[in-house]
Amino acid sequence: MPTIETVTGPIESDSVGLTLPHEHVFVDLLGPDDAGYCQVDWPTIREACTRRLEELRRLGVDLLVDCTALGVGRNAELLRRVSEATGLRIVCATGIYKGQVPGELRDAPVEALAAHFVRELTDGIGYSRGRAGVIKLATTETGATARETDVHRAGAIAAVATGAAIVLHSPHAAVTCDVLATLEAEGFDPARLIWAHAQDSTFEENLELAERGVTVSLDAISVSDDTEMTDRIERLAEAGHGDRVIVSTDSSLWVNPPALAYDRSIDHLLGGFLPRLETRLGSDARRQLTEDNPRRAIARA
Repeated sequence: MPTIETVTGPIESDSVGLTLPHEHVFVDLLGPDDAGYCQVDWPTIREACTRRLEELRRLGVDLLVDCTALGVGRNAELLRRVSEATGLRIVCATGIYKGQVPGELRDAPVEALAAHFVRELTDGIGYSRGRAGVIKLATTETGATARETDVHRAGAIAAVATGAAIVLHSPHAAVTCDVLATLEAEGFDPARLIWAHAQDSTFEENLELAERGVTVSLDAISVSDDTEMTDRIERLAEAGHGDRVIVSTDSSLWVNPPALAYDRSIDHLLGGFLPRLETRLGSDARRQLTEDNPRRAIARA
């Protein structure tokens, strides 16, 4: 039985209901070189995030994939504690965001980076007792830098070793294809890639990568055009790739510093977008989009 690794332990993938496959509980946009990085009031943040996750749990959300990587504030202990407090299951990521490499890994070669990712996926993350469930990578929008390519290679090695999926931040299709070539050179299967921010590319570009097995993540619901996203989902289904698309909002419950917070609405996804999609495409399409596809995409191969 395929399993999904959460911060409170592995679960059988077919036990998972409504899933938010690309969200963030806490992010820090200062970067690890800033003196204020992660210097925050953690009890206040934990209380606020717990309240919000309780609301989402009441709305029927069963699983949230936290796509926060190293370098932008990932805190596995926070995720474990809010998951235990609310009953909402959470997947934590390993991996590194762009060039935001933490100090202890700054000069690490590819093999050492890969070993670090594997440890977090198999042994656990620090003192949190939880293991990472996915690998989050990112690329500069104009093309990967040399250090980003090192991280991408390490992510691919770890994914092949553990069966974990890779979530790739890459709004542009051409750059996504370049990064995918780097991953494939390490033996990575494109069917294990979740292409985050795919809505910023065209339908034709989405289709091209879906045909290669990539999961297309339309994760700006509430700030993207609902009709356009529904059209795209329908067209992908008509092309035979309805099983290769997921939706989310890429929201953050808490951003440090608060001045950099951005407004996206999970409530709109749940209460507006999905009901209208169901009216148009049917309940089976909604269930595939919010349950079947996410759990297939993130479960360990």
